[in-house]
Amino acid sequence: MGEPVPTEMSRTGFTVSFTTQNPGDTKVEYGKTSALGTVVANATQTTKHNIALTDLQPGTVYYVKVSSTNAVGRSESAAVPMITDTKKRATSRTRTAEDAE
Repeated sequence: MGEPVPTEMSRTGFTVSFTTQNPGDTKVEYGKTSALGTVVANATQTTKHNIALTDLQPGTVYYVKVSSTNAVGRSESAAVPMITDTKKRATSRTRTAEDAE
């Protein structure tokens, strides 16, 4: 089982992604402490697991533990800390010569 990685980061959430060798379901447990507390699951059998966590607090560490169960058994990770963005994304603008001074 691959270690869970946060992708598609935002102020109020992120997508937890991980891979498994064999197809299985996807289960993500998370919370603001290592006690976790909230579970999101998807029964679809896959080796590339992605679950979006939404409605989270900005700039907050969440502990995330993932698992997958299939016909062979269950694999799970340790709880890993992940953090939401602290600020809104700035709109990109072209730098001018004045910006460089």
